[in-house]
Amino acid sequence: MGTVAAMSHPTPVSPDPAPDEGARARARRDELTDLERAVLDLEAATWRYGGAKDHAVRERLGLSPTAYYQVLNGLLDREAALAYRPLLVTRLLRKRGTRSRARRGPADPAPSTPASRQEN
Repeated sequence: MGTVAAMSHPTPVSPDPAPDEGARARARRDELTDLERAVLDLEAATWRYGGAKDHAVRERLGLSPTAYYQVLNGLLDREAALAYRPLLVTRLLRKRGTRSRARRGPADPAPSTPASRQEN
């Protein structure tokens, strides 16, 4: 008779290794917490009266206005926040850039050099 082909047994596949700590940290960083979503939702709301937003921040979130804005500012650099509220985050990033440029002042067209200072 002919040769009998050896039956190949499938190699057992081991389950995917557990993600390393760095991958877990990245996954946590990419997900928004309930508080972070609430901060973005509150920021998206419109307020008729002065002080109403600060009051809502304290009542709904239990944060001081300073802590609220610290959380909000940190969220602007996160992809998850951009995915959750793209129009809001884009608008706030634009405002932050405008304020940053205003703080730096106008660009100096003729930078001062040591030689130009000595002539005066």
